[in-house]
Amino acid sequence: GLVTALAGQVATAIENARLYRELHVKAAEFDRLRVFNEHILESLDDGLLVVGGDGAVMRWNHALERIYGLRRGEAVGRSLDALFDAPVVSAIDAARQSSANGGTEDRVPMRPRGGRAETTLLVNITTVPLLPMPGREWAGTIVMFEDVTARAHLEEQLRVSERMASLGLLAAGVAHEVNTPLTGVSSYTQMLLEQADPADPRTGVLEKIEKQT
Repeated sequence: GLVTALAGQVATAIENARLYRELHVKAAEFDRLRVFNEHILESLDDGLLVVGGDGAVMRWNHALERIYGLRRGEAVGRSLDALFDAPVVSAIDAARQSSANGGTEDRVPMRPRGGRAETTLLVNITTVPLLPMPGREWAGTIVMFEDVTARAHLEEQLRVSERMASLGLLAAGVAHEVNTPLTGVSSYTQMLLEQADPADPRTGVLEKIEKQT
């Protein structure tokens, strides 16, 4: 009877140990996945934040720190209105409302904080609904910021270069059209000068015409 009683307790202890081991393994796997997901978010070149259902910022990745000049600790827990200027907040709202799956607003002017406050960036803002947890209707919104300032400047330089090239072609065409009759005037003037009397007052006029052409 003693062995039977002890055997039951030993069996219970073994089962508890097994369950604890399984729980420990699952917790370690969960932690590994969490770290892996953190690395993915922090490896993005684009800025990313997550707004919770209460309107407060829940996540703020490293790229957004770099682009916007505001540390994560200064942003998490605050509302979008407290973090961004009105044009950026309006663009985020417009992207949210464009469809049920979110949307994108292009070339939104954004003035960074900190040392880059004097610079105005151009960003593409994309919003994606955050999938709700079980028992919730709405979890929040993922907002991504793509800095396209350098690309916009290059495109503007390309447009200027194309306009200058067009002006160059136009100028070359005009020069050709003007040069043709001037060549004739110059040639005929030189012919007249060959036959002109240096003492004739009209010879000086011909010389002026030849020089100007």
